[in-house]
Amino acid sequence: MSETTDLAAADRYFAGHPQGERWRKELDHEARLGALRIAALDIECTLGTDFIPDSSEVRSAWFEQALYLVSHPEAPDDGSLQSESVDGIGSRTYTGKKRFLAPRAEKLLMPYLASLAVRLIRG
Repeated sequence: MSETTDLAAADRYFAGHPQGERWRKELDHEARLGALRIAALDIECTLGTDFIPDSSEVRSAWFEQALYLVSHPEAPDDGSLQSESVDGIGSRTYTGKKRFLAPRAEKLLMPYLASLAVRLIRG
């Protein structure tokens, strides 16, 4: 695939999407391409591959991740330390952890990741 083909596919995906107007009108060509490039890396990292598999679930997750990246530009972190205890082994409590993947992308990838899981059947 080429960037032009990928961008056209993303534009088609967002044509009927609730955030479609934002994707098409608020983001210029270069911003959309950049979001797709970084989202591809995120999806590839999650799947443990070096390419985007040709699966509707994975491609949809890719596009959702691209939109998520431009909607949430802050870097993911481990949340803020809320409390810490040093008695014995110790413990820490954090406030909400920011997400790495878009919630919709995570849901879309679940069936794909489940199909890759190795199942051992003992007989």
